[in-house]
Formats: sequence, structure tokens, C-alpha cells
Amino acid sequence: MDSRDSAYTCTELENDELVSIHSYFCCTDCKVSLWLGKAVFTGIDRTKVVRYHVGSAASPPNHEDKQLTMAIWKMLADHQGHGIHTYFDYEFDVLPDRSDYREIGGDCENCIPFDAYLEGWGESLENE
Repeated sequence: MDSRDSAYTCTELENDELVSIHSYFCCTDCKVSLWLGKAVFTGIDRTKVVRYHVGSAASPPNHEDKQLTMAIWKMLADHQGHGIHTYFDYEFDVLPDRSDYREIGGDCENCIPFDAYLEGWGESLENE
């Protein structure tokens, strides 16, 4: 059986409605975050995240999103040795300094658009 057959997005009850649990990839030292999408869990206890997914079930998997994948790799390189964490939205939202974070790829006033974050990154390294 394909692992996708037994995987599902985890939901929780909020005001009698089921809501998805989303995740963020963060550098707590530099106060930047990257939205990973919905956490997809497997297992009876729904505690093991097997992947993250942006969009509907019909949307391609995150690893096929070139900008998101490049942003993750750039973030790993930029924040080597820093406090890198993955948080569920309910954990991220209650960080004491949450309002100081800038979101990579977001569309808010304080966000860093993907194009700006990725500018020049991933180009040929021949000159370095």
C-alpha cells in the first residue's frame, strides 16, 4: 500500500469546526519563517508528520514547488548554526516575539517575497 493511502492531514476541533494544522520552518535567531502548509500525518495516533502540503489534495506535492524548495535550501544555508525549528501553527502563534517574524514568501507588509529572497541564489558557483 502506498504511504499516501494511509496519510491524512491532521485536524482539530475549534468552535465545533474541523481545522487543518499548518506548519512553519523558522530561524528563531533571525526571526524569519517559511510557511510549509498543512502537516500530513500517518499512524493511528496522528503524531508522525510524513510531509507538508500547500493547496488542495489535487495540488502537486511541495517538493515539486521550485520556489519553496529553493527557499528551504537557502534558509538552511543562510541560518547554519542558528536556532532552526519547525512549529505547528498553534506553537508558532504563541511565541513571545511572534510579531517580530518576517515571513519568506508571504504577502504581508513585513514579508519577504520569494523573488526578493531568492534573487541571485542558486546561480552558478563558478565565480566563488
